[in-house]
Amino acid sequence: MHAASKALAAALALARDARVGAGVPDVVLTELSNAIEAGDEFTRRLHTEPTRVATEIALLFFTEHSRCALQWVEMSYQIIKMDSARDQIIWRYRHHCREVIVGAKILAGKQASASYPTRRLALLEFDAMILGCELALVLRNRPPDEGALAGRPGRAIRERAHRLVSRVNALADVDDPSRVFGWSMVAAARALSVCGDETGAAQARALAWRDAYRDHHLLMNLLMTELDPTLPTPRLLKSVRRLDTILLTQPDPMYSPVRAGYVARVRDHYTGVIAALAERPDELSRQGAAQCVRATTCWWTQRQQHPLQDTVCHTFVSGTDVVALIEHRGQVEVVTAPLPRASTRQLLEIGLKPPTDEVLIFRPLREALSASLAPILDALEAHDRVRINSLGFTGWIPWETLKYRGGTLIGARGIARFHPHHRAIEQREPDPTGPPRVERVCIIDDRAVELPAAVSKVFRALPVSLVEFDSESDSAALTIEQIRKVARPGTALVLFCHTRSDVFDYARAGIKASASSALGLGELSRLDLTATPWAVVACESGRANTFTPATSVAHALAYAGVATVAGTLWEIAAKTVGPQFLKQLLKALNTDSDDLARAVTTCVSADPTRMMPFSLISS
Repeated sequence: MHAASKALAAALALARDARVGAGVPDVVLTELSNAIEAGDEFTRRLHTEPTRVATEIALLFFTEHSRCALQWVEMSYQIIKMDSARDQIIWRYRHHCREVIVGAKILAGKQASASYPTRRLALLEFDAMILGCELALVLRNRPPDEGALAGRPGRAIRERAHRLVSRVNALADVDDPSRVFGWSMVAAARALSVCGDETGAAQARALAWRDAYRDHHLLMNLLMTELDPTLPTPRLLKSVRRLDTILLTQPDPMYSPVRAGYVARVRDHYTGVIAALAERPDELSRQGAAQCVRATTCWWTQRQQHPLQDTVCHTFVSGTDVVALIEHRGQVEVVTAPLPRASTRQLLEIGLKPPTDEVLIFRPLREALSASLAPILDALEAHDRVRINSLGFTGWIPWETLKYRGGTLIGARGIARFHPHHRAIEQREPDPTGPPRVERVCIIDDRAVELPAAVSKVFRALPVSLVEFDSESDSAALTIEQIRKVARPGTALVLFCHTRSDVFDYARAGIKASASSALGLGELSRLDLTATPWAVVACESGRANTFTPATSVAHALAYAGVATVAGTLWEIAAKTVGPQFLKQLLKALNTDSDDLARAVTTCVSADPTRMMPFSLISS
């Protein structure tokens, strides 16, 4: 039984670390359900094969089995509302998880006599876990933050939560080595929050225990219950800043599964808070919303992001609206535009399944989006230079190719898409718009892709070096050391090769380096490319994970310090659209080899529909 408990604990730890964004959700849930069912079999054996088991070991097994069941319920929130048939399967398995915990509580009560010192504490934890399952069953196919739970179901959950709080208060004189009090109060506070009740007392008690335990994971669960968009601005901002502190200071490295889990878990709640603050008319709320957006851009880099000198437009989708926060000279302007459900659905489909025919699909989509987002485009046109920081879209919005006044969005006014997920910004102050000078260009060419001869001829204006590798062979692989050697100060990079993305698992993203290996995002982000003026990367290099931001090859290079990165949002034809773009781009760079953003603007303006896959990640 002790070995079975350790196996369950290992499965639980794996599931907590491999949340959505760091692993395919269905796979993680399947692995966790396999562990739960193995625990079910062991429980049946306890019934059919009576044996003497130490009370401590029995309670450990029942507790770990129940924790796995509750973790499955918590993770199921992240994939509901995608498919009605799957929602029904999830709801049924939530019933099974509840039965697992109820059965474990009964068996634990039989195993531990009334005189057992921690019996009452163990049963308290089971009650807290049962409350979590009951709440999930009542919510069915909606997340906990989607409005207050009213009527008879809400009253039943509220009564359970109050009973749990009373039980915690009655056990105040009992030692709590397993931190049951804190987690129980978090469960109660969350349930009361969903029911629309005041949770201040429960949260205060949980905070006191959190301070004693120094448990960041516990605090994050607690602060999630405080992200209520109806709270007064000062209180809401206080909770948000405490949440930011966790995401900025917790030690897990860039692109680690744990960091992805934290970001994926809080992003939707956090975006709802930003939208609520932006809707309020007072300046404190609007400044707070802009500060929250800047904080999210640092969750991966773990660096404080301060307002830039340029005008910055932060954009995100909230419900069926696109919200734009325009920061200009210390002031925040909020512009909202409705996004039709048909466009939202099409953007989501494109994000999950890249297209095969750019022109036929995107000309009508581009025109529809331009018409819908006219208020935001008009507001952007009023500024000479605007950096666009896209945050938390359901899919992606191709800002570079939207029309206004007959031109493209970045066609005439120096407006560029921008993602401040890299460390080069601080080093480029006080003039972040001036890129490093280009002295040479290095082409990193995959022989399996066949670089067209016509493309290479365009490089005559600058000295060119060539690094070749073969992604179909293990004897001529591309290595991190090769990139490090060629990325000397003043060297721009053109990566004409295959890159890999995965909308469900960013750990699979990277550059295909050989037949059996790839250079992952973590390896790329750890390069020192702060002296690299710009980089152009091929297929799918700008396609980020659906659940977590900044998880593409282009983002990793930007985080490594490249001043400007141009990537593609999906796979493009290596002999038609790709070479067309590259030839146009390099011809434009012959005029000013330092300004990749202007060169991309020129290419996109020439044929905005065909050039829709190409995007500036940072500029």
